[in-house]
Amino acid sequence: MAKRFRSTSSWKKKWIRELNPEMKLFWFYLLDNCDHAGIWEVDIELASFQMGVKLDETRILKVFNRKIVPFKTDKWFVPKFIVYQYGELNENNRVHNSVINILNKYGLYKGCLLYTSPSPRDGLLS
Repeated sequence: MAKRFRSTSSWKKKWIRELNPEMKLFWFYLLDNCDHAGIWEVDIELASFQMGVKLDETRILKVFNRKIVPFKTDKWFVPKFIVYQYGELNENNRVHNSVINILNKYGLYKGCLLYTSPSPRDGLLS
Protein backbone atom coordinates (compact mmCIF):
# COMPACT_ATOMS: atom_id res chain seq x y z
CA MET A 1 0.00 0.00 0.00
CA ALA A 2 1.44 3.34 -1.05
CA LYS A 3 1.56 6.20 1.42
CA ARG A 4 1.40 9.79 0.27
CA PHE A 5 1.83 13.24 1.73
CA ARG A 6 -1.51 14.99 2.08
CA SER A 7 -1.89 18.64 3.01
CA THR A 8 -4.43 19.36 5.72
CA SER A 9 -4.79 22.85 4.25
CA SER A 10 -6.11 21.51 0.92
CA TRP A 11 -9.69 22.26 1.90
CA LYS A 12 -8.77 25.91 2.51
CA LYS A 13 -7.45 26.44 -1.01
CA LYS A 14 -9.79 28.63 -3.03
CA TRP A 15 -9.61 26.53 -6.19
CA ILE A 16 -10.55 23.39 -4.21
CA ARG A 17 -13.41 25.17 -2.43
CA GLU A 18 -14.82 26.26 -5.77
CA LEU A 19 -14.98 22.70 -7.15
CA ASN A 20 -18.28 20.88 -7.03
CA PRO A 21 -18.33 17.77 -4.81
CA GLU A 22 -17.74 15.32 -7.69
CA MET A 23 -14.67 17.18 -8.91
CA LYS A 24 -13.27 17.49 -5.37
CA LEU A 25 -13.70 13.77 -4.89
CA PHE A 26 -12.17 13.03 -8.28
CA TRP A 27 -9.09 15.20 -7.54
CA PHE A 28 -8.32 13.29 -4.36
CA TYR A 29 -9.15 9.99 -6.08
CA LEU A 30 -6.63 10.87 -8.80
CA LEU A 31 -3.90 11.75 -6.30
CA ASP A 32 -4.52 8.49 -4.43
CA ASN A 33 -4.58 6.34 -7.57
CA CYS A 34 -1.78 7.72 -9.72
CA ASP A 35 1.57 5.97 -9.58
CA HIS A 36 4.51 7.37 -7.63
CA ALA A 37 5.49 9.49 -10.66
CA GLY A 38 2.09 11.20 -10.83
CA ILE A 39 0.86 9.17 -13.81
CA TRP A 40 -2.65 7.75 -13.89
CA GLU A 41 -3.88 5.09 -16.29
CA VAL A 42 -7.14 6.67 -17.34
CA ASP A 43 -10.12 4.54 -16.40
CA ILE A 44 -13.11 6.84 -16.06
CA GLU A 45 -15.48 3.88 -15.81
CA LEU A 46 -13.63 2.44 -12.79
CA ALA A 47 -13.28 5.85 -11.14
CA SER A 48 -17.02 6.47 -11.62
CA PHE A 49 -17.84 3.09 -10.14
CA GLN A 50 -15.51 3.44 -7.16
CA MET A 51 -16.62 7.01 -6.43
CA GLY A 52 -20.31 6.33 -7.02
CA VAL A 53 -20.72 9.28 -9.40
CA LYS A 54 -21.00 9.72 -13.16
CA LEU A 55 -17.78 11.26 -14.49
CA ASP A 56 -17.11 12.82 -17.87
CA GLU A 57 -13.51 12.84 -19.16
CA THR A 58 -13.93 16.03 -21.20
CA ARG A 59 -15.39 17.88 -18.22
CA ILE A 60 -12.60 16.67 -15.92
CA LEU A 61 -9.89 17.91 -18.28
CA LYS A 62 -11.66 21.26 -18.66
CA VAL A 63 -12.07 21.72 -14.89
CA PHE A 64 -8.47 20.75 -14.09
CA ASN A 65 -7.01 22.46 -17.16
CA ARG A 66 -3.22 22.48 -16.58
CA LYS A 67 -3.26 20.51 -13.33
CA ILE A 68 -3.81 17.32 -15.35
CA VAL A 69 -1.83 16.77 -18.56
CA PRO A 70 -3.10 14.05 -20.90
CA PHE A 71 -0.09 12.71 -22.79
CA LYS A 72 -1.36 9.46 -24.31
CA THR A 73 -4.87 8.32 -25.03
CA ASP A 74 -4.89 6.35 -21.79
CA LYS A 75 -2.48 8.24 -19.51
CA TRP A 76 -2.66 11.49 -17.56
CA PHE A 77 0.15 13.23 -15.72
CA VAL A 78 -0.13 15.42 -12.61
CA PRO A 79 3.14 17.40 -12.87
CA LYS A 80 3.04 19.06 -9.45
CA PHE A 81 2.51 15.69 -7.77
CA ILE A 82 6.25 15.03 -7.94
CA VAL A 83 7.24 18.39 -6.54
CA TYR A 84 4.77 17.99 -3.71
CA GLN A 85 5.78 14.42 -2.83
CA TYR A 86 9.56 14.61 -3.36
CA GLY A 87 10.71 18.17 -3.88
CA GLU A 88 13.49 18.40 -6.45
CA LEU A 89 14.32 14.99 -7.88
CA ASN A 90 17.80 13.66 -7.10
CA GLU A 91 19.24 10.93 -9.33
CA ASN A 92 21.24 9.56 -6.38
CA ASN A 93 18.06 8.73 -4.46
CA ARG A 94 16.66 5.26 -5.34
CA VAL A 95 13.02 6.31 -5.01
CA HIS A 96 13.63 9.45 -7.07
CA ASN A 97 15.55 7.39 -9.62
CA SER A 98 12.52 5.16 -10.06
CA VAL A 99 10.36 8.24 -10.68
CA ILE A 100 12.94 9.65 -13.12
CA ASN A 101 12.98 6.35 -15.03
CA ILE A 102 9.20 6.38 -15.38
CA LEU A 103 9.20 10.00 -16.53
CA ASN A 104 12.01 9.30 -19.01
CA LYS A 105 10.05 6.33 -20.37
CA TYR A 106 7.26 8.73 -21.37
CA GLY A 107 9.49 11.70 -22.28
CA LEU A 108 8.19 13.77 -19.34
CA TYR A 109 11.31 14.31 -17.24
CA LYS A 110 12.50 17.63 -18.65
CA GLY A 111 9.02 19.13 -18.40
CA CYS A 112 8.77 18.05 -14.79
CA LEU A 113 11.77 20.17 -13.88
CA LEU A 114 9.75 23.26 -14.78
CA TYR A 115 7.54 22.65 -11.77
CA THR A 116 10.21 22.64 -9.08
CA SER A 117 10.01 25.47 -6.58
CA PRO A 118 11.75 26.52 -3.36
CA SER A 119 8.79 25.32 -1.28
CA PRO A 120 7.66 22.08 -2.95
CA ARG A 121 4.99 21.24 -0.36
CA ASP A 122 3.05 24.36 -1.42
CA GLY A 123 2.95 23.40 -5.08
CA LEU A 124 0.52 20.55 -5.57
CA LEU A 125 -2.71 22.01 -4.37
CA SER A 126 -2.19 25.66 -5.13
